[in-house]
This record gives sequence, structure tokens and C-alpha cells, in this order.
Amino acid sequence: TGRQRLLARDRASRPFMAYGFVETRLPKPGWRTIGDFECYSGPPGPQNSEGCAMWFHKNLPVRAPHGPVHITRDAITVVHAGPTRLLVNFDAGGLCLQFAVLHALHSGRPRGERRQWWDETTALVQRLRHVDRTLVVMADANATLGSRLSEHVGPAGAQRESENGKLLHQFLKDLRLCAPSTFPAR
Repeated sequence: TGRQRLLARDRASRPFMAYGFVETRLPKPGWRTIGDFECYSGPPGPQNSEGCAMWFHKNLPVRAPHGPVHITRDAITVVHAGPTRLLVNFDAGGLCLQFAVLHALHSGRPRGERRQWWDETTALVQRLRHVDRTLVVMADANATLGSRLSEHVGPAGAQRESENGKLLHQFLKDLRLCAPSTFPAR
């Protein structure tokens, strides 16, 4: 679409190998090339709602243990695709990464539904995670963090931790991850 081409043009000059998007609302899952990006869109939710996508910059060399590599579809494996969760493995030049694009339920949904979503997400990632891959999570968690500090959440940009924040904090703890933007720059 025109919006995707505009977004691709804007992102092409930025030095990031991958982008995760939520609420894409695309009617069909699958691969497409948009400008300088190889793009995978997961399936939409009911009435073409929701949807997660990953965009990989194919013309940006990525530093890998065996030298710079360019991203191709052959290096990318979709291991899970749903309307609110997308997990993708990347393997090239000795670089092994796993990306998770997540879109958590908003705070207006019943607490039990939100907890179930986070529990299912934690179980899914634990089941599909590889110990030899660095896991990169890109999420619209619909959460605020910072009033409860830990090795997973730091003080930068601290806000009162919301109910969704508590669920996100537990997700980070269970998977031994951190929210890097919550820690002051060194």
C-alpha cells in the first residue's frame, strides 16, 4: 500500500536491521518486498484487526561473526505467527537471533484475559526459544513500568507500574530479560 511504501522510504535511511510492527491490520499473512525491506506479516485478527509484522532491511550490511551479511528471506524462519504474537529466527554468517513482536491486551480488557495472554505468551516464547540465540523482544505491552525496580526494569522514565506493567515485569523475570530503555545510559 501507499502507507507501507512511505514507511519503507522513511526507515530505509535508518541504521536498523529489523523493525517490529503491531496493529498492522493486513488482510493476508505472508512475505512481501517493500522498498529496501523483506517484510513478513502474520495473520490478522477478527475483521482484519490486530496483526504483527517484521521488516528486515535487505540492503544494510549486518555485522556477524563470520563477516558482514545482507539479509535475505533464506536467513529468516517464521516459527510462530498469530494476530498478537510473531516469532522469527534469523541465521546468517554465524549470527543467530530470535525476534518476538508482541501486542499485549490493553488495560480495558478483563484482568483474567490479560493475565492469560501474558501466561500464554511466556509459555510460547519459552517453548520456542533457543539458548544459542539472542532474543530481541519488540512489544506494545500497553504497560507502564518503573516504580518497582529490579534487574529487569530500571529507573529511567519511571512511571507508576500498572497492572499490565506487573504482568510485563513477570514476563521479563520469567524469561530472564530486561527492558534496556529503562536503564540509564552508561
